[in-house]
Amino acid sequence: MTKRDLEKRVEHHQKRRAEAEEAYRKHLEPDFEGEAWRQTVADAEQDVLTTLEGTHDLKDVEAALGLTGAHMLALRFLMAPPLSQDQFKLACPEWQKGTEKSGRPLSPKAARASAEAFERWQDHERTTPIRNSDENQQAAVSATAHMIAVNTYRTVRRMRLAHEQEQTVVDLLLHLGYRRQPSQLVDEPGALAEDEFMHATQFKTADGSTHEVDVAIGLPKRTILALECKVSNDKTNSVKRVNDVLKKATAWKRQWGKFVVTGALLQGVFSAKEPRRLLEEDVEVFWSLHLDELEEWLREQRKCSSG
Repeated sequence: MTKRDLEKRVEHHQKRRAEAEEAYRKHLEPDFEGEAWRQTVADAEQDVLTTLEGTHDLKDVEAALGLTGAHMLALRFLMAPPLSQDQFKLACPEWQKGTEKSGRPLSPKAARASAEAFERWQDHERTTPIRNSDENQQAAVSATAHMIAVNTYRTVRRMRLAHEQEQTVVDLLLHLGYRRQPSQLVDEPGALAEDEFMHATQFKTADGSTHEVDVAIGLPKRTILALECKVSNDKTNSVKRVNDVLKKATAWKRQWGKFVVTGALLQGVFSAKEPRRLLEEDVEVFWSLHLDELEEWLREQRKCSSG
């Protein structure tokens, strides 16, 4: 790609970026956002109540963690100050971070160490009324739920939009006649035939590890489009989203060469520099607002093959 071609493509995607930001801004409606926020708070409050039930109002944290690590979410936010997963891992090296999301039981040693760390870090102003079941218990539960909700709201909203974004791609591919295949490890060129696709599958990389791709699409000549769907809430967040795409693109290029084309479908608010960063690394850029451009790109691949 010549410098002139790059600048023309950058200019095109800057217009698309501005349109995406304006569309995102228009959807920041109080009614919609307020309802989503209230649901996030309600979900967080249920998480806290589940933990209080499982720990018998914090009286047996060790035993509860021996049944499920999911309780650590509420427990971390019942600390003073609330600790992130990485911070709690520093405070309690025996704890396995993955158990919080998976809900797997902690080992006896990890459960004991985590319970002891909780005792040291707990916020007594909230844990005391909870343990005593006094009139301030509900206030403590509500305060903790709001802390969790503030921490998770943007992520919850972005993940919901990302799920919807991926579904629009799946719907488009089915409309174009692509055949959906069960997700499985992609470890060789041609693993996906032309006009086949997989949703949320794993690609092998040169060091033997794998990276998940949101949608893998079979192209002519045994090549595959690895399409990453990225929603960003703000310009700062967009850097992380694009870094994730570039990291995967580099790993796939090292393993697959030209047999994998990396693509990024973008939605939301992105910094002005992000489209250029993607294009300079030969990533194909598309926008959810203009899904027709992805459709046209796929049709062009078919034309090149038949031609």
